[in-house]
Amino acid sequence: MFYIFFGSWMGTILMNTKRIIGGVWMAALALASASAHASDRSYTDHELASRDGKKWITRTAALTDFDGGQVVVELRLFEDGKGGLVYRYDDQTEATKLYHQASCEETGAEVRRGDTVLGGESVAAWSCVGAADKQAELEKSTERTDAPRAAYYVHALAPSGSAPLGVNFHSVGIARYQSSIAGESNGNVSIDNGRCTASAVDHHTGPFVGSYELKVVCIGTQRGLLNTSMSACIPRVCSKDVGAVDVI
Repeated sequence: MFYIFFGSWMGTILMNTKRIIGGVWMAALALASASAHASDRSYTDHELASRDGKKWITRTAALTDFDGGQVVVELRLFEDGKGGLVYRYDDQTEATKLYHQASCEETGAEVRRGDTVLGGESVAAWSCVGAADKQAELEKSTERTDAPRAAYYVHALAPSGSAPLGVNFHSVGIARYQSSIAGESNGNVSIDNGRCTASAVDHHTGPFVGSYELKVVCIGTQRGLLNTSMSACIPRVCSKDVGAVDVI
């Protein structure tokens, strides 16, 4: 679901985020915008390496400031060896951590510290947990592959909404689950038939309950509807929901 929220309830964390990343990277914003125009990409990448041989990509992208404007955010991403890029909260700068926190606070959630894998043409992606209760909406709109029991279920909710043409936009896929046995949980959000994706996986040693809120940033290059989906699995059962984002 595409979320843009306005209002003062964002509080201190949003103010701190905007103060840090807004002022420090104004020059980078101009550079990123110029580079994006020249290369038809909405971000710039630089490959870096440490003395011990560890390599990563520093990506600079203009993202929403949750108040109708944009700020430049710097992401540290690592290759996963399978064609994807991995975002981890603990690898980021303090400014980017604040931005991640503000993004989760925007929807009443908290930072998820595990890996979030970007796929396709995703500009950015990260994840949150503990999303606000959307149980009624989930049950109404989700296609389930098995009838959930009280202590065993998985529901998914795909992104939907609208986005401006040629601007990086956030889409959010949500999953909620509970399992009475140990095993793996996973979630995957997709925009424009897989052009932009984000995914997350967790392993549990006993019964578990939780949620994924996967946030992926994509860009609409032409007007019209972009198909979206959100899927999630726990042992023995999966759930999938579909939606659309209207690029206007």
